[in-house]
Amino acid sequence: MSHVSCQFDSLWTIKNIFHAAMLALTLTGLFMAFSAEDLGSAGPVIISLGISLIVYSLIAEALLGLLYLAKIVAVKVSSEKPAKEAE
Repeated sequence: MSHVSCQFDSLWTIKNIFHAAMLALTLTGLFMAFSAEDLGSAGPVIISLGISLIVYSLIAEALLGLLYLAKIVAVKVSSEKPAKEAE
């Protein structure tokens, strides 16, 4: 295994862990939001915390997607364009 492929594998693992963590946070927030109505006076607080958790995890995923798109655009813009041949 070369150094580059090893580094790519570790980055791939970090991205997968990030996606899994954001999915877990979203599902936890959904569980909190839908199951907290039986908690009496603390219910609205737990529901709002669950909704906030969902929103924050979706924002984190959206920011990662925007960074990925910015990377693609930067690579396309910075790549050398072939010179036109004189006729």
